[in-house]
Amino acid sequence: MLMILEVTAKVRKRLCAAPVARLYGQQFVHHVGEYPDLEDQMVTWVEGMDSPDRVDTAVHGLTELADPYQLDTLPNDHR
Repeated sequence: MLMILEVTAKVRKRLCAAPVARLYGQQFVHHVGEYPDLEDQMVTWVEGMDSPDRVDTAVHGLTELADPYQLDTLPNDHR
C-alpha cells in the first residue's frame, strides 16, 4: 500500500535540510535515474530565495528514509 505523508514546512527549513545535505556530502544519498529539475534547483538555490519545491520534497523524503542516528541534529518535530 502506498503511504502518503503530508507535510507543511514553514519554519527552520535550513535547520531541517542541514542533516540531509550532510548525507549528500558524505555520499550516503544516491539517486537512480535522472532528475534534471531537482539538480537545477539544488545547484541554483541561494539562501534568501523561496525554498524550491523539489528540494523540499527531497529533504522530507530523505528524512523519512534516513537512519535517525544519521540525523542527530534534526529537531524532534521534523523527524
